[in-house]
Amino acid sequence: MNSKRRLTILAGLSAMVFMLLAGRLVYVMAISRDEIYEKAMGQIVREVTVPAARGDLLDRNGSVIAASADAYRLDIDLKTFRRTLEAKERTAEYYAVPLASLLGETVEDILAIMNKTTSSSLVKRKMEKAQADTVRAWMNEAGTNFLILGYDSIRYYPNGPFLSHVIGTVGNDGDGTMGIEYLYNDLLRGVDGIKISEIDGKKQDLPYTEVVATPAVDGSDLVLTIDEKIQYAVENIAAETMESTKAKAVTIIVSDPKTGEILGMANLPEFDPTDPQLGLTSEEFSAVTRNRAVNDTYEPGSTLKMITMAAALSEGKVSLSDTFFCKGYTYVNGVKIRCAKHEGHGLQTLEEVFQNSCNPGVIEIAQRVGIKTLNEYIAKFHLGEKTGIDLPGEAKGIIKKTDDVTPLDLATISIGQTDTATPIQILGTLNTIANGGYYTTLHLVKETVPKNGAGERLDPVPYVEKRGEMVIEQDVNAELMKMLELVVEKGSGKNARIEGVRVIGKTGTAEKLDPSTGKYSEEDFIASFVGAAPADDPKISVYVAVDSPKDVVTGGAVAAPVAKKVFLEIMKHMDLSSDGN
Repeated sequence: MNSKRRLTILAGLSAMVFMLLAGRLVYVMAISRDEIYEKAMGQIVREVTVPAARGDLLDRNGSVIAASADAYRLDIDLKTFRRTLEAKERTAEYYAVPLASLLGETVEDILAIMNKTTSSSLVKRKMEKAQADTVRAWMNEAGTNFLILGYDSIRYYPNGPFLSHVIGTVGNDGDGTMGIEYLYNDLLRGVDGIKISEIDGKKQDLPYTEVVATPAVDGSDLVLTIDEKIQYAVENIAAETMESTKAKAVTIIVSDPKTGEILGMANLPEFDPTDPQLGLTSEEFSAVTRNRAVNDTYEPGSTLKMITMAAALSEGKVSLSDTFFCKGYTYVNGVKIRCAKHEGHGLQTLEEVFQNSCNPGVIEIAQRVGIKTLNEYIAKFHLGEKTGIDLPGEAKGIIKKTDDVTPLDLATISIGQTDTATPIQILGTLNTIANGGYYTTLHLVKETVPKNGAGERLDPVPYVEKRGEMVIEQDVNAELMKMLELVVEKGSGKNARIEGVRVIGKTGTAEKLDPSTGKYSEEDFIASFVGAAPADDPKISVYVAVDSPKDVVTGGAVAAPVAKKVFLEIMKHMDLSSDGN
């Protein structure tokens, strides 16, 4: 082959190589630029979430009820993991077995994460420092450049089950799942930040490289209306009551009737918000975590007579000079309705009917009022609707429609059966009377405070405020206050009487329906009491419900003494004496 031909072939080959290189350059720079750039950046750049600190929950005096502590999380870069397995000719089990042991997880669970088809996945959250250090040491030894150890936080509750039904709990994803933690989650959670940095082959940040970061915005602290001392007292009293009465459940609520602030709320049985499902079936979990104060409805019994009397007085259907005769029972449409005093109270004044919680007398009063008017007053006190309290899952209760009410229904509704209500609704009714006839929404959060003192304090608004609504006129309200005081001084609530303190209150004994028969049980009752003190200027209101107490079952015998204990405990921290001294 002559030199000229060789030059021609060489030139052709050179041109071909040049064209291939040019084509490749066009492909790289134009056609697949974004894809190649993404792959390259995926190997040299790491994006890490910087979790925001969740806001604390504090009592009204600044005591910590729930807080967050620093922790760690482990993520896996599945793209890099798959390349590592291929390059080193290893199986996923090679890494899954030791990692599962370090994390306290099953090998199957770790393999399920490693076999995902996504680009990345969470492996473990909320690791404490000791465990994270052990995992980090193994990662360095095993050369696991596909694992990323980052920052996280652990929610902890320093007082264990304390206030658990109000607080709720936080799930593994960092979001609230129940209670205040759930309802105010957006305020508490904050906004996570992002850190982007260049990394080397071992997934370590390169020195002297610029870090691009969006700082995390920490969640706000919430100051609750709860008073820690009062809460401890009511929880201890609830526990004593559960034991002494052998009840299925106990609910105690303490509030300021003027502001609607809840100072204490105890529900038993309780649960540990750190690990609420520990050792429980799903049915048991649902039962124990339910906040009976707002989630449960029941036929309230004689506490509803407050509304019956309010309607009768307001509409001029009764006067203080009226008298009523109780022979221990009355018939309505052929149905016999008994009084608690089976032998009867005999001749009574209007005030005595109320203080003795006399069923025949109240039924006669309700017949004068009529169901249309009675239902109007039931609605004025916000029964049959959500009160708007800042807790999730509030029940409305069931109020029978006026057009569907029979004469027998009117009788039973007036004494607290047939219709249903929540404990919060009954406490709201008493509070309205204790607050001069004005309704105020019960609530649990006092204010929002940005973390580290940055920014302005904010007023939270998740509860629906009904403040300053006049429900009953002042002259009627004054008479109701007098009647409620007589209940405690001389009537069914005398077991709540305290020397030197003027207490108002109303007892309730509600029959429970037997689900197996559909009829009222002769054994299961809810004994309740709702009251306030001091009568001349109520500062504290208390609601007590004891579900299915054994042996003694009436509100006056079971719940009124519990309320007295609560008042006496509160008096250690607050002056409730009638003269204010």
